[in-house]
Amino acid sequence: VQPRSRVECRNQRDKGVHKTKRWKIICFKESFETTDVKITKMKDKSELKGIGGWLILVAIGVFIGPFYAVIIDFITYAPYFEDGDFWGVLSYLNSTIPNFSLLFWPETLFAIIFDFFLFYLVYLLIKKKTFFPVLYVRLIYIQIIYLIVDYGAVYLLFGEEYFDIGPLEARAIFQLLISLIIWVPYMYKSVRVKNTFVN
Repeated sequence: VQPRSRVECRNQRDKGVHKTKRWKIICFKESFETTDVKITKMKDKSELKGIGGWLILVAIGVFIGPFYAVIIDFITYAPYFEDGDFWGVLSYLNSTIPNFSLLFWPETLFAIIFDFFLFYLVYLLIKKKTFFPVLYVRLIYIQIIYLIVDYGAVYLLFGEEYFDIGPLEARAIFQLLISLIIWVPYMYKSVRVKNTFVN
C-alpha cells in the first residue's frame, strides 16, 4: 500500500473535522429540542389553573352540597314541628323509643355544624384559598367516620329493628366512596388544584 499524499491526508483530516462539527451541531440541536420540550411542559403545567377540567365537577358538587344538605335536614326534621309542639313530639318519642335523645341531639348538632362547613367550603372555593383542598378532604373523612359511628350507635342503642339503610343513606354512602376513591387523590396530586388555590 502506497503512502497517502499530503493532499489525501488533508482531505481526510478535513472530513474528520467536518464530521466532528456536524456531530456537535446535532447533539446541540437535540439538547436544545429536549430543553425546549421541558420548558413547554413547564409552561403547560403553569397554565393549568382556575376552575376548569375535572375541577369543574368538584366546584359543581361544592356549590350544590350545602343546599342539598339543608333540604335533607328539612325533610328529616320537619315532622318534629308538624303539630307545632316540638318538645311534646320529642317527649313522646323518648317514651316510646328508649335512648332516642342519646342519638337525636348528637345527630342534630352534627348536621348544623357540618352544614356550616359546607357553606364555608363554598366561600373558600370562590376566594381560591389554600385551605380549600385541605378542608374538602377532611370533610370527606369526617363524613365516613360519622356514618360508621352513627350506624354503630343506632345498632347498639336500638337494635336491628331500627337499623335500616334507605335510598338516601345508600346514595350518601355511594357518593362518599366515589369521593374517597377519585376526589381525595385528585386533591393531593392535581397540578390545577395546586396552581388555583394559592390565596
